[in-house]
Amino acid sequence: MRYFFDFIIIFILLSCLTWAKIIWRSIQNQMEIKTKRARFFILTILAVVFIVVFYGSFIEPNFINKRIISLNLSKNNVQKEKIRCVFLTDWHLGYYKGPLFAKRVVKKVLAAKPDIILLGGDFLDRKRKPDETIFPIKKFSDKIPTFAVMGNHEYNIGGLNDKDFEDRTAELRAFFFANNITVLDNACQTISIKKQKINIAGIIDIWTGKADLKKTFAECDPRQKTVLLAHNPDVILSSDSELFDLILSGHTHAGQVRLPLLGSIYPIPDELGRKFAQGLFQLKKNLLYISTGLGEGGTRARLFNPPEITIVDLSL
Repeated sequence: MRYFFDFIIIFILLSCLTWAKIIWRSIQNQMEIKTKRARFFILTILAVVFIVVFYGSFIEPNFINKRIISLNLSKNNVQKEKIRCVFLTDWHLGYYKGPLFAKRVVKKVLAAKPDIILLGGDFLDRKRKPDETIFPIKKFSDKIPTFAVMGNHEYNIGGLNDKDFEDRTAELRAFFFANNITVLDNACQTISIKKQKINIAGIIDIWTGKADLKKTFAECDPRQKTVLLAHNPDVILSSDSELFDLILSGHTHAGQVRLPLLGSIYPIPDELGRKFAQGLFQLKKNLLYISTGLGEGGTRARLFNPPEITIVDLSL
């Protein structure tokens, strides 16, 4: 499917160039002013199509946008030093991006001086190895507390109840373990940062059918605020998600290709749909943040939706 999309992109670009050349040559010949204007108009459209497709396919996907949000999870007015969390999700390293992109991400992460790093899943595309692609994260995982959950791609799942489900996480888990990254499979850990305590929880991807929010929360310190890593934002469809103060998700890529005012032109791959494509959402009892992610699935394109490093400054 990826090669099909690549073929379509190249076909569009070459078609625009070919027709532009033909029309430009025809304009050189003697013809009526109205005809020339019409052909200049067509030439302009071809130029716009070429620029948009080229930019969206090869330029914007290589941007790395830092998005900083400040959240107050406390109900009191006591001033405490903020805890800086960096949330990274949906790398999809392998087909379109590799270690050079990962190195750029790591450099920007370290420049942000985080206290905690949280990884939201979908690290690799099929058959790609951690030591060949995502190894640059070693630079921050040795210094900064780093936690991770797996996404649907780690389990070879293309949708809910996918018959091709296969746990392919063993190699990635081994890599994480060797590099001081804690994988949270329906688990929670309480850590101390800047003389404050916070719960970091994570669940198995919900498309596996093995996510267990109650078990996960049972491992948390109920006296502390809790951040939940859940790859798929559909987790909020369960009332048990209200046990957690802040949920960080990805999965949607915000649709990858977006248009001003209209939003995503592709369907969002979850039950929540386009209204929950990206951004911060105040729910009844907690907060949900959905990142646009770092990589691409399906087509290589991104438009009006650059890759994102999410920096969350938390007040507890």
